[in-house]
Amino acid sequence: MEHIFYTSSRSKQKVTFSEAIFSGQASDGGLFFPIALPKLQQKDLGDLKKLTFAELSFFLTTAWLGAEFGEEVCNDISSAAHNFPLPFSEIRKNRFVLELFHGPTQSFKDVGARFLAQCMKHVLKKRSEELTILTATSGDTGSAVADAFAGMSEVRTFILFPDGQISDVQRQQICMKREGVTPIALQGNFDDCQRLVKQAMADKTLKHLNLSSANSINVGRLVPQTFYYVYLAVQLAKEKEEVLCCVPSGNFGNVTAGLMAKHMGFPLRFIAATNANDVIPRYFQTGTFSAMPSVATYSNAMDVGNPSNLERIQFMYEQNVQKMRDDLFATVTSDARTLEVMNEVYTQDHYLLDPHGAVAWDGVDQYFNAHAANQQTSVSLATAHPAKFERAVKDALGFSPELPLVMQEQMKQLSGAIELEHSYEAFKHLLRS
Repeated sequence: MEHIFYTSSRSKQKVTFSEAIFSGQASDGGLFFPIALPKLQQKDLGDLKKLTFAELSFFLTTAWLGAEFGEEVCNDISSAAHNFPLPFSEIRKNRFVLELFHGPTQSFKDVGARFLAQCMKHVLKKRSEELTILTATSGDTGSAVADAFAGMSEVRTFILFPDGQISDVQRQQICMKREGVTPIALQGNFDDCQRLVKQAMADKTLKHLNLSSANSINVGRLVPQTFYYVYLAVQLAKEKEEVLCCVPSGNFGNVTAGLMAKHMGFPLRFIAATNANDVIPRYFQTGTFSAMPSVATYSNAMDVGNPSNLERIQFMYEQNVQKMRDDLFATVTSDARTLEVMNEVYTQDHYLLDPHGAVAWDGVDQYFNAHAANQQTSVSLATAHPAKFERAVKDALGFSPELPLVMQEQMKQLSGAIELEHSYEAFKHLLRS
């Protein structure tokens, strides 16, 4: 079992997984990334197809963390974190949708947030320490992190979200009363939320609070997201053919995890599907990155104008844009097209996509049009339950989506948030109180 160490995207630091997840960011401002990825034996690969996702999660948790945590702890982490299914459905011949919304807050963020929380819980017990978690959210991260860390006596959790820029269901899921969790409605956009978190993380006067981030800048969120890409590869890959995965992309953490799985040797190719916040497609076209103010869209979890995880992708590909383009095709889908796709797939295939899943479906269409091919096995990632996006479903299809029972119960819960002006001093005062 190989010990996996991590380095900064900006220097040659070397830290353990535990050190990386508690730091959140490297001391030089960079993001942690594995120095080497786990090497799986060829004999293991043939056996993986027989495993359920829960069994695969334990196998891969051990490959990543076994040398540091031990096999028994890896089993505890994976079984507590990944106790829900991740089914994929064949909507059309060789066109699949991976449903990542069957966790407790109905989005793919449950996969990473619950894993990170369980890892931190294990380490905090050993250290007898307390922790303050800071999370910025443009949609589903907040509720996933709040749910994952709620009730952990060693942890205080603060969730910042842009007031008025997330759906009513998302707001309720974030703001439900939970022990140890403080939701903050910020007067600003997601990039403002993210900026405050980064500023606090770098503030030496707050060191006594033992701050960490549960955003996708935390490598502990990325590691478990590699698991479902491995799952897709072993279940769907045909001989000498890569599985084409289309990932709705905002902060680019999800597709970064996919590229990590590819670099582990699995037969995968990727599409990063964006909405009007198209800074990465522009970067791929011009070779020069330029951040932009985020724009509000139906697929609001992707409304990010300065994706943090681009730095990890650049590090992985040694700043070589052409190498990035070779592995990652980038697409742009408008709000109007998002609604069209939701309507088309529901009418033709009787399958309800959420707006993020619709952007991913359209990304596959664009890829096939550009490559004059449509036989390759493709998977669009459905990252959130469509019931979270009543306005989009209503605008696309003329009716409101039915809430699953678990969400109906969540909507009845008491909720509340602290309203905060866009001011670092105000945020800092709240953290200290």
